[in-house]
Amino acid sequence: MPPATGSTPYILEPKKRPKQSRSRLTYDAIVLACEELLPERGYLGLTTNEIAERAGVNIASLYEYFHTKDAIVAEVADRAVHRSIAAFRAHLDEAMALPLREMLHFWIRLIHQQVKQEEKLASALLFTVPFIMSVPSVQGAHALVTELVKHAYGQRRDRERELTAESLYLMQTLTAGTVLGLVFVPSPEIDHDAVLSALADRIYRWLD
Repeated sequence: MPPATGSTPYILEPKKRPKQSRSRLTYDAIVLACEELLPERGYLGLTTNEIAERAGVNIASLYEYFHTKDAIVAEVADRAVHRSIAAFRAHLDEAMALPLREMLHFWIRLIHQQVKQEEKLASALLFTVPFIMSVPSVQGAHALVTELVKHAYGQRRDRERELTAESLYLMQTLTAGTVLGLVFVPSPEIDHDAVLSALADRIYRWLD
């Protein structure tokens, strides 16, 4: 079924999702192969034949689950987003135990760490995939992180004011721009730790 007028021309949903354990193994092997190949080939250089070969499945099995490589790439992006969100949730209690200023330092360093851990994949997704911002989980990542931050901040007894949507947006945009700049456009003249600390302190002063 062709995409509706005005929507993305890419088919980003799988043809079907596996229900049996054996089918899940095949499906996961295809997605993992794509995740490995994407940083090597980039979106334009990636082919379904290469993905199937790397996954150890025949091309017919790949097309049983996916219309094109676009849906496989979208699944890779979806899993990367959820890995990052899971890492933030896993550290929520640890962050909540810290004073506000230290919590900000903790979160910003964790965000930087997550991007660094997936640097090659993140670079391929952000800079070679033309539809990356149309992937639903990528679109929703900002909202998920916003809710996570609001929840963490809202539970603190030492908070002095409520966070506005505008403040959250600006803090997140400043953090994202700084972290991505440090990871993907590094300067040997810049001390990354010092920049991250300065960012955390600036946001703290903003809140204070």
